[in-house]
Amino acid sequence: MNEPIMFTPQDIINAILAVCGAISVVAGATAVIVKCVTAMRRPNKTQDERLDALEADVKGVKERIDAECERITNRFHDDGSHIDKIEEANVVTQRALLALLSHSINGNDIESLKRAKTDLENYLTSNS
Repeated sequence: MNEPIMFTPQDIINAILAVCGAISVVAGATAVIVKCVTAMRRPNKTQDERLDALEADVKGVKERIDAECERITNRFHDDGSHIDKIEEANVVTQRALLALLSHSINGNDIESLKRAKTDLENYLTSNS
């Protein structure tokens, strides 16, 4: 055990070459593994990018559809109010016509003419 350990220059060079070889083999194997993993993930990455783009497009379309739906709903609400006013005006006008017809037929229906005139005046002054 007391013998000294002796290395020859050739042993040192061989050890250095062995370490360099091991490093080269590990680096090469790592490069191959990284290349394989990257190649395996590439379809998923491409697919994920396409899906993200499609989801963004769908989101934009959905926002436009929601905005258009709200605009149409508001328009229908406004049109409904307008139609209600027209129907009310028609009712008042038809009452006035009915009173005129009654008066024309029997000539004595002055009270219904007065009521129709009052209703028509009230409608025209309150809704104009």
